[in-house]
Formats: sequence, structure tokens, C-alpha cells
Amino acid sequence: MKLFYSLYPSPVGDIYIASTDRGMSDLAIGVDEDSFLGRLLSRHGMEGRRDDSPFRELFSLFDLYFCGKAVGFCVPLDLRGTGFELRVWDMLRRIPYGEVRSYRWVACGVGNRYGARAVGGACRKNPLPIIVPCHRVVRSSGGLGGYSAGVAIKRTLLEIEGVNLSGQRYCLP
Repeated sequence: MKLFYSLYPSPVGDIYIASTDRGMSDLAIGVDEDSFLGRLLSRHGMEGRRDDSPFRELFSLFDLYFCGKAVGFCVPLDLRGTGFELRVWDMLRRIPYGEVRSYRWVACGVGNRYGARAVGGACRKNPLPIIVPCHRVVRSSGGLGGYSAGVAIKRTLLEIEGVNLSGQRYCLP
């Protein structure tokens, strides 16, 4: 397996991204290069090689996204997780740009009505935040919930997407 990585400087901090032969595999916001390489070593058994070429299309999409344009990140993915995590991440990709859903909504969507906390755990383990938009999942009460890169970045991403964060409640549709 080949593993490549690159850096995208974004308005929310440096984004390190990695890709295998199969597709995008890892993304981290606001970490340093050594931390990201350690993550790759832990997850893939290698650090990878720095190369921008596998990421040109994705970086063009990031350029649009961070300018507030609705973007569907239709790039090849190499997601690895448990069956439950993969179902959650698939459900997250169905949440439209500029909209949010509750953890409970996602739990119901994957067939686990009482699994909101488990959904939170799967979001925390999401290896491709932004591309797999776990930032679009909030508490039913209207609270933002957590985010692997920090709640401030979650808030900024939602603001970029034009989400109204006025404390409304997010119930199941």
C-alpha cells in the first residue's frame, strides 16, 4: 500500500490530509506535522510520503468550501472502522451542506434509536472530518456537542456553511 500526505492551510488552521491507493484516509485540523505522521504510523504502520499531487482535486474543493460554496466532497475514500462506524459515517455524508441533524437522528438512521452516545463516539473517531461532515451533527437540545478539532472550529465550519446557530432545538424530521 502507498500512503501520501499533504498540507492545506485553511481559515480554521492547517489541515493535514493523507491518501492511500484507494482514497482519502486521514484528515487532521490544527495539528503539527509530527503529530499527524504519528497518527499515520499508528493507523497504517507507516508515515507516508509527502506529495501534493494526489490532493489537487480535493484542495480545489477546499478552496470553494472555505469561500462558502456548497461542495459535495466526491473524492475516493478509504474509510476503515467498525461496521457501526461505517454506517454512521455513511449517514453523515447524507446530511446536506448548510444543514444540521441531531445525534439521535443519525442513531435512528443507522437503526439504533437509543444510540446517540454511540454516534458521538463514531463521530469522534471519524478519520475524515469536513469530508465526512461530523460537524453537522449537534445535540437535540440545540447545543453544538463535541468536535475532534474543538468546538470553536465546529462553530466556524457551520458558520461558513451558513447554519443559523441561534440555539434552536434539532428534532427528528
